Amino acid sequence: MAPLKTHHSRLAICSLRQLEAQRQQPPSTSNVSVREILSPIMAPVPLPHQLSPDQSVTAGNSTTHPDVMKGLCQDDDDRHEPRDPSGEFLNQDAVDVAEAERNFSELSRQLNHASAHTDDLSKELTYATPFSYQFKVVMNRTNLSFLRNANYEATRVFNHVAVALITGLTYMNLPPNVAGVQSRVFTIFQLIVLLPLIMAQVEPAFIFARQIYLRESSAKMYTPITFGISQSVAEMPYSLCCAVGFFVIWYYLPNLQGGGGDRAGYALLVVVAVELFAVTGGQAVAAVSPSLFVAAKINPVLVLVFALFCGVTVPTPNIPKFWRNWMYNLNPLTRVISGLVANEMHGLKVTCAPEEYAVFQPPSGQTCIQWAGAFIQRSGGYLLDPTATSRYQYCESRIFQLSALSLITGAETLGSCVLLYAPIWQHV
Repeated sequence: MAPLKTHHSRLAICSLRQLEAQRQQPPSTSNVSVREILSPIMAPVPLPHQLSPDQSVTAGNSTTHPDVMKGLCQDDDDRHEPRDPSGEFLNQDAVDVAEAERNFSELSRQLNHASAHTDDLSKELTYATPFSYQFKVVMNRTNLSFLRNANYEATRVFNHVAVALITGLTYMNLPPNVAGVQSRVFTIFQLIVLLPLIMAQVEPAFIFARQIYLRESSAKMYTPITFGISQSVAEMPYSLCCAVGFFVIWYYLPNLQGGGGDRAGYALLVVVAVELFAVTGGQAVAAVSPSLFVAAKINPVLVLVFALFCGVTVPTPNIPKFWRNWMYNLNPLTRVISGLVANEMHGLKVTCAPEEYAVFQPPSGQTCIQWAGAFIQRSGGYLLDPTATSRYQYCESRIFQLSALSLITGAETLGSCVLLYAPIWQHV
């Protein structure tokens, strides 16, 4: 239709020129009427399919007054229409048809390519930006939210310091005796107290952030994976600070052995792992809970399982076989307690306090070592005075090498809890 419009416009211009020339001529010399001049542009324009192959597209009756039209539009036609050597106008329809065919071929190719990649396009257009950009923006926003909510992080630090102080002052300066061995085990066990505290703090923050995500999810700005990862990563710096603050007080006030070196480093690494486990565990519970009320009801069940089946509150041999076969090994805190106890007890020389010695009278004429030597070799322990002939004082403790350690609780062992020192790193 573009060539038709162009030709029609050219005829209109030529007709206006003719009218202007008619006005300038004397009345006697003008023998052409206005209707005759405007008849080329007033006639209906034929459509391309109404033309025969040897016709060119014109508007109206182009044969009307050929001398007038030729004389007035000669220069304009020379400027706008190309000519072949014979002086005739080129067939513009053929050029238009070729151009239309090329456009149709290109459009068909693009449509075929788009239909073949419909699935890929739908995936790419689900969210407006790529994952890397989503994570960058959401991560910055989450960090800013945590910085503005100073009460949340300050409360976490306070809870860690408070639990560490209570534990450290309760078991302060543990002696290397039988009671001290038991107290060291329960000092390590206090790590479990952190779990419900951390989970109870993390879950409300996560659920409130999830409400914002659900409100914005209809806009398809970022994926659920981006939201979850940003929440976990944003918690890590604060978790490290809380873990270090807890460790310094909890480890050094009870005077646990290995105040420096790789043993303290191992204990710090385990505390950090427990901290991160509690944070991510609390977020997982909050993610599957429809409300904060439901999440708060799940926490006690998890903490009860962690505390009962780690081998401290109930010695391993005393755990019912059904639970011991799978729950004891499934409990992640079993590895935590085993690794820390092995790290603490290995190489610890235990001596009995005066009230912890077992006193007995030997037969007359025999020293302590003569009468109880064979027993000590089988059972371990030591005699306070091997050469004494009366009032034998026996201590059942010894140096723990942890090739096969039985933890002592009072006068009896803590359930034949076998711990190996060499592979303590596997517990991490």
